[in-house]
Amino acid sequence: MSSQDKSSETTPSIDYIDGPMLPHLLQGSTDTTIPQTTTSLVPIITPPLATQTAASEEVADAQQYLLVPNSQRIIVRSAHHGKRVCTLVPKGDESIHAVTLVWLPVRGEEADTVDDEENDDEEDSGEWVVVAGCSDGTLQEWSITKVSAKSNEEVAPRRVFQLTCSKTEDVNMVHLTSPTVSDVSLASSLYEQKGGAPLYGLIHGTGKKSKKNSSCVVSCLLPRFDDNGDDQTEGSIDLKHLVPTKNLKSSTSREEKARLQKSHVCLKKGDSIFGLKAAYRPSSSTALADTMDYEVEEEDSNGISQGDLFLVICASKGFVIYRESIKSSSSKQEDGGEMVHFELPMKSSYQSKEQSAFSSIAISSDAKNLALGRLSGHMEILDDVFDNVAKFLNAQSNGQDVDQQQQHPEAVTVR
Repeated sequence: MSSQDKSSETTPSIDYIDGPMLPHLLQGSTDTTIPQTTTSLVPIITPPLATQTAASEEVADAQQYLLVPNSQRIIVRSAHHGKRVCTLVPKGDESIHAVTLVWLPVRGEEADTVDDEENDDEEDSGEWVVVAGCSDGTLQEWSITKVSAKSNEEVAPRRVFQLTCSKTEDVNMVHLTSPTVSDVSLASSLYEQKGGAPLYGLIHGTGKKSKKNSSCVVSCLLPRFDDNGDDQTEGSIDLKHLVPTKNLKSSTSREEKARLQKSHVCLKKGDSIFGLKAAYRPSSSTALADTMDYEVEEEDSNGISQGDLFLVICASKGFVIYRESIKSSSSKQEDGGEMVHFELPMKSSYQSKEQSAFSSIAISSDAKNLALGRLSGHMEILDDVFDNVAKFLNAQSNGQDVDQQQQHPEAVTVR
């Protein structure tokens, strides 16, 4: 290659990234341009989406898009050539704190005209939407299948929901995740079971009773968009309080720590949550579980199980797996879930505490394994960790004598 050819090469640069990468690692930084609330603003790749172009009524070939959020907007780029497609801008110029993808069933004129005998073919008809938690305590929504056809335009949200929580006076949503990203048929089944698309998040707020700043894990249900309905541009969603977080002192006794871990997401002193990931695992009694190779308790005193929802809550020095069992629509849903704490120290002693800190998490597409990335670049795969968590929690709830050290999922999971 000639020197002229070399000089014409494009050198990779951080300037090509629209938002900060792994910003949670910079929480201790003195750089004031990086807000603490951007810890979940990491790029997201969409599933393949078939879109309709503005100039034609024909559906274009399926494409994937890269969503690159920052605190002011979400840049939508083509995952094929990297060019900007459009920009998602929140209403009121509010700051964006968290972003996730959610699948919603379609309810509109086209769906209503489908004959009953054709309903089976249409049951998985839906759309992918981008949902952002903003600084004014709202959830704002864009339909990605529609905005992807807009060329270099700024796109306003389709719907805006004001969030409320019975435990806090205000709501600052700093993390969001949805368990419906991996599979459309699973998402459709889960939507029908729950009565909405489930969303999980981490909020900061001022306690109504204590008047102190607190953090807690919450959930809510996102309703489908009805093209034939009344004006849906604004609404409200009440958040369900799941479990609070608590930073423990290093002097906390083992007994006190075990007691608190039953009702709190316990973090080490000075640590904070940087990411949430969720997955749905159907029970083996459902047709959707044929390819999942996963079993949960088929029946208990509360009714027939339709599977488990798992939420991974990850901090730099440990993580928690929270489980919520999904019951049949005819049985009463439980008010809360159960959880297991993990610390997973590095096997190699030469790694410093800083280098061994967790920096990223991902769940496998079949919702069986969990991948953990560390600051050192080391990656660990926890095989069948969700199976192990389910068996451990089932044994506890059934009153079996469980050895907390020998049978704990952290001890039996292969990594």
